[in-house]
Amino acid sequence: MSGPVHRTELSPVSFLDRSARVFPDRTAVVHGTRRYSYAELATRCRRLAGALRAAGLARGDRVALLCPNTPAMLEAHFGVPLAGGVMVPINVRLTAPEIGYILGHSGARFLLVDAALIGSLEGLDLTGLQVVWVDDTGVAGDPYEDLLATGDPSGPRDAGPDDEDALISINYTSGTTGRPKGVMCTHRGSHLNALGDVLDNGLTDGTVYLWTLPMFHGNGWCFTWAVTAVGGTHVCLRSPDPARIWDLLEAEQVTHMCSAPTVQIGVAHHPAAHRGRPLGRATEIGVHDRGPARVGEHVHLGSAGLCLDRGDEAVEVGDRDVVGGVAGVVLVGEQPVLGEAVGCEAHRVGLELLRRARAAVHEDHRRRLRLCRRLTGEAEAEGDRRDQDSEQAQ
Repeated sequence: MSGPVHRTELSPVSFLDRSARVFPDRTAVVHGTRRYSYAELATRCRRLAGALRAAGLARGDRVALLCPNTPAMLEAHFGVPLAGGVMVPINVRLTAPEIGYILGHSGARFLLVDAALIGSLEGLDLTGLQVVWVDDTGVAGDPYEDLLATGDPSGPRDAGPDDEDALISINYTSGTTGRPKGVMCTHRGSHLNALGDVLDNGLTDGTVYLWTLPMFHGNGWCFTWAVTAVGGTHVCLRSPDPARIWDLLEAEQVTHMCSAPTVQIGVAHHPAAHRGRPLGRATEIGVHDRGPARVGEHVHLGSAGLCLDRGDEAVEVGDRDVVGGVAGVVLVGEQPVLGEAVGCEAHRVGLELLRRARAAVHEDHRRRLRLCRRLTGEAEAEGDRRDQDSEQAQ
């Protein structure tokens, strides 16, 4: 990065540099038996940036990413922008024609693709694209690892953006109402959104984040950068398998995870959820865009009692709120499906808990309405006073 000494361009890639300096030996990435420290992660990302530059990537060039939640996908979120490139994360569930359209529309010059997804490219003309295959082994002989080996461990001299308003990523919709549409995200916007994730979800240097949410989905809601910003641990997961999720929740002492309600339903009703053993800690679960749910220390894996965040204040559920002997789930808002999504046996939620939740939400709405009326009244009164002062002055 360059510019005046009194100004620093905002970019989420700076989070990795700081964490590598402050927490060099802390575990940054867990993927099966592989573990990378923050010092190792930073070196890998700088090598990726250097290798892309050596392969001909120029500032502003698009690098398409077709990968599940693997270390390579996480590293691309730092290595590509460090090289001055623009990421184009692609939904791994799209069809070949949809992927081909995105590659053409974005003007991608490079394609980083997981070997398991070779079928998604069937029939596509990849002429003009430099394709890098990822076997996801982490050892020599893997084309991606061999590419990293060619990169300078110090990275490019001019690493990072010259302008914080430069693009860092183009994120495409799934094309449900026509062709996929690209959303252009800047370094500045991604930096600030990541910090918002940190504040809103209470991320700390003790955070252990399980990647049940696709990194291709809005850059993993910017948690790719947010977890790194606090020096937390990324626990990679190629697919949201419920049994594997329960194993990792316990083995890695996961503190945070995010996913769509559909994934939570599978987790909640999987046989592994009925072991009857306590987690022994709180785990924040971000459910779609509805805020985090917290599985508290009193919760057993077979009967989850938790809370959903209204956005500004959480409704806590403790043992005292158990109705009819069944640990319940507080529903916030008017969508009971969320209760089924995040809690085991949530269809047995007591009516009393549902009444309490709705009453709390209605009171919140009334409080907001009173505040708006008060502020509006004060503004009108101030306007009248100014009009009177103006008339007297004339």
